[in-house]
Amino acid sequence: QVSVVYLVRCDLSRESVRFAREWPWMVAATIALPKLRNLLAPLLARAHCASPGEEKLRLNGAALAKSASVKTLEGRKAAEGEIFLMSPFQEVLNALTMLPTACMSWHAIFHSDSGPGVELIAFGILIHFPFSFGYHVACAILHGRRHPVEGNIALRLDLVFIHVAATFMAYGTSGSRTWFLLVALFNATCSYRTALWRGCLAERRTCRAICALAYITPILATDIAVFLWALVSFVAVAVPFSANRQLSGWGHAISHVMLVSLASALFVAASKTW
Repeated sequence: QVSVVYLVRCDLSRESVRFAREWPWMVAATIALPKLRNLLAPLLARAHCASPGEEKLRLNGAALAKSASVKTLEGRKAAEGEIFLMSPFQEVLNALTMLPTACMSWHAIFHSDSGPGVELIAFGILIHFPFSFGYHVACAILHGRRHPVEGNIALRLDLVFIHVAATFMAYGTSGSRTWFLLVALFNATCSYRTALWRGCLAERRTCRAICALAYITPILATDIAVFLWALVSFVAVAVPFSANRQLSGWGHAISHVMLVSLASALFVAASKTW
């Protein structure tokens, strides 16, 4: 019996020593793990593909719907990415900055002796213009009353007709019916998925970048200098658009202004192709 008691006491003594050594780490882990999880949660969320309800900004729609105190979308930022919500004035500016390329295209078709390639480029720009202009005007008028992304038919039409316009522009810069049919097939697929609001933000942006490269790449066979001009202009359009939050909502209008340079390069390329 003495031996058993002695062994139990020794065992308890060893457990006490081990607990005394390990309890600070146990307490530290208990405190640190929840904080570490909170820090990593946004990074893990960004690693996944954006939800289908995202395009030009990301809103926490569920939280917005549940919050009875929220009466307007203005001034709110998304929980993920903090995408800046543009003001009504900025949306009006987004619409007005689409006018220069539309005026250039109108002049190219109706007031100049441009060839069929230039007219195809101009037609593509003009067919997209009313949908982009109308979407931004609607966002300005209905600011805070209609979600700019969720269930917004005007946005879907804007994005769909980017692909429609790109199809004609690819024909204008390439002069190839085969290339036109291939690009038309790709853009038809993208338009279908956009109209049904399938896929994610990354997919839609990638598809628009590909459709832009589809009308820029053929210029390489015509004039390398004009190709570089068009490529640099496209980058100048894409960068401020992607950095709209960092530019406090002004990046969208800046990207529209840079479309003038891109359209000019496409006009020159089409005139040399046809």
